[in-house]
Amino acid sequence: MEHEEANEEVKHAGVGDQDAEVTDAVVAEQGDEDEECSDIESEDKYGLQRKIFVGNVGYRVSWQQLKDFFSKFGTVTYTHIVKDHLKKRPRGIAFVSFTTEEEADSVLQAAREELELEGRNLRVHRAEESKRTTFKKFTGIPDLTTQDEDTAKSTVPGTNGHPDPIMQSGAGMQVNDLCDDLLLNIMTFLSIKGRITLERVCHRWRHLSLQSWSTLKSVHFRNMFKRFGGVTDKMLHSLLQRCGSNLVSLDLSASPRLLTDYALDIIGHFCPNLTYVDLSGVAVTNKSLKNLSTECRKLKVIKLQRCIHVGEKGLWWVLHHCKELELIDMESNSNITGKCFHMAGPKIRTLHLTGCSSLSDTAISKLAELCPLIEELHLQSSIRLTDSAIEILGTSFPNMTVLEATGSYPETSLESWSALGHSANLVELDLSQNIAVGDAALAAISVGCLQLRILDISSCHQSVTDAGIQTLAQLPVLESLSISYLHMIHDESLELIAINGRLRKLTARACGGLTDRSFTSVAEHCSRLVHLDISGNIHMTNSILIAFIHAVGVSSRRIVLHAGGTSVVPENVSVPSCLEVNLMDLSMYHLRADRELLLPEPYEEDVEEDWDLDVEDRPDPAGNFKPAGEEVGECLWEEDEREQFDDLSHNFLDNDDPLNEELWDLG
Repeated sequence: MEHEEANEEVKHAGVGDQDAEVTDAVVAEQGDEDEECSDIESEDKYGLQRKIFVGNVGYRVSWQQLKDFFSKFGTVTYTHIVKDHLKKRPRGIAFVSFTTEEEADSVLQAAREELELEGRNLRVHRAEESKRTTFKKFTGIPDLTTQDEDTAKSTVPGTNGHPDPIMQSGAGMQVNDLCDDLLLNIMTFLSIKGRITLERVCHRWRHLSLQSWSTLKSVHFRNMFKRFGGVTDKMLHSLLQRCGSNLVSLDLSASPRLLTDYALDIIGHFCPNLTYVDLSGVAVTNKSLKNLSTECRKLKVIKLQRCIHVGEKGLWWVLHHCKELELIDMESNSNITGKCFHMAGPKIRTLHLTGCSSLSDTAISKLAELCPLIEELHLQSSIRLTDSAIEILGTSFPNMTVLEATGSYPETSLESWSALGHSANLVELDLSQNIAVGDAALAAISVGCLQLRILDISSCHQSVTDAGIQTLAQLPVLESLSISYLHMIHDESLELIAINGRLRKLTARACGGLTDRSFTSVAEHCSRLVHLDISGNIHMTNSILIAFIHAVGVSSRRIVLHAGGTSVVPENVSVPSCLEVNLMDLSMYHLRADRELLLPEPYEEDVEEDWDLDVEDRPDPAGNFKPAGEEVGECLWEEDEREQFDDLSHNFLDNDDPLNEELWDLG
């Protein structure tokens, strides 16, 4: 009976989770002791005076090794190595019990050299009882006016004399003992799947879980489904039926595979207060988009990336009904020409039209007329735009701060891009892979766009030379510059930009005309530089690395250097920890101007010799397929004479002098 009472006391002692196994061991140890243990003082009822805590234990040390090690201090009755209850591996701490208190004291008084095990100095302390808080049943806040002496004793400091309701009860608290308000508050922190699961527990929890949906303002499905699962129309209907009336934001882009155009009708019916909706990848149609915009007129942001079934008519309905729109994202939609923009509202600030290859001059002119306050415009390979559209971009959007015009614009000329110099408020400009941009455009930008901080002109290799790059030195606040794959620029141009000392990020991948000299100048003058990418510059050496080591030593700042595909070898230099060198080649082979020099085209003879390496089957004249590499029409039962000579030649080359190969061929 006394042993059973000891077990019950341990269970209610509030021992921490990490020491649960230790507690069980203590109880087992007490079971072997005499019945006189009931008379032991309360502070030693678990034998804590004879037990020591051991820290910094090696992860490969076994309990037997630990017992043998501490046996030199006395008789060890029990050893326990604490393990992680989830990962099932040692945590580096243990408990050791001795027969007497004096033996435990001898360990605590031992010298540091005596406590070295497996190359580690063990930390020893006397074991203490865990002090985990015990939660009691909540019985409600008592009437303070009729407080008796026992209730007064339950008051705690810091509560202004008010009794602590948790400390008044003696029984352990269960979840169902919590009041409705507290349970409801807890449920608001759960995920969508967690709330739906709680509805199946009981009637009370179902009622509270349904109430918790009223506080949900945003729904997304990121990291919710694994493998091939996803949101269906039925699931979306059930979810929005609970919380749709209060939703402000809805994101379906993480799981659009199983949704149909009927999903937009569900959203429109249950979510009239939406201001943000992301339908990227959903099978949206013009009709379903009309139904959605008719009901959700408060929309400010709508994203329709990769919605290839949406055309001019669907976007027209959105612009017609949703006059509060501020951001429209139609990325990768080749159906949009821009004629529907005559319904655009004046509050539009951001347009993502990347990949809208059918965009016409009419779209740009309508936007300039109806949405003059546009701040961000993203375009890519709008091959139908002409010089007039580019001139409108530069002159008709005075508030534009971000412009992306990447890719190919074959209908434009070099002179038209000079109009971008009139965009005085530009902060970020991306013209990468735009071969229509030349020195004249860069000169105009350097004069007119004095607030420009980020500029990307990588792969504008046809018309950008040193003359255009040198004009960029006039930009007073330029911090980030990308000049990758420009093979007609040289050290003098980059040195002129570096002298200003304002660059924080420089990307110069595969620039064949640059040498160590220019980047050494960057290291010396750009004291604010934190990121440099010189990937693919095969002529770069450790001189750059040494220059940056000196620069880091002076300023003590952290710099990331991407030097993959170069001749930089960090192992030959002592690199400080604040200089991070990455040897991954980030340059793209198809964008390099010197790719023919790196990997020349194969000779015709080599191509003929590799004719038998085809991996696809080929049909014969009758339409029958033959195995890959087999000549059409050849008979599999006939032995070719050349195969015999091939075998002889292979044997000759393997065993004889290779210098006689020519004589063998002539013979």
